[in-house]
Amino acid sequence: FEALFTLALLQCLSSLSLLITLPYAELILIALALIVTAVDVAAYFVGRAIGGMKLAPSISPGKTLSGGIGGLVGAVIMAFFMAPYLGFIHSNMIITGIIIGVLVQAGDLYESAFKRHMNIKDSSNIIRGHGGFLDRFDGYIFIIPLSLVLLAAAAS
Repeated sequence: FEALFTLALLQCLSSLSLLITLPYAELILIALALIVTAVDVAAYFVGRAIGGMKLAPSISPGKTLSGGIGGLVGAVIMAFFMAPYLGFIHSNMIITGIIIGVLVQAGDLYESAFKRHMNIKDSSNIIRGHGGFLDRFDGYIFIIPLSLVLLAAAAS
């Protein structure tokens, strides 16, 4: 499990090193950051407001299905707003928002599973009471490599 998690992080970092060399990389990264933030914020507030069935209680007991759906809606809304800045049509960004929303939450759950597997609560003490350093970046684990693949496919 540790090796797979490390491999996922290395894949994310190597994809990021290639992504930043692309034209408009800053715009792409800002758009991704805004979408990831929208997922996290919407999932948190919708999950807190509605509650309900747990999404993955053995991995992350605080996450709810309603929060997960809220995160997807947040991703689609933010992706919709980012479409003109990235040169996409809105219908493509709706699908992209859903995919990013799912992958952001998958990265979050994957990082939570890693912490559980390692029997640690926080991945660092840099951000107190927050779950650690990796919690700020877990949403990018899968979307940075996917973004690079999608951009490469769109260019060809």
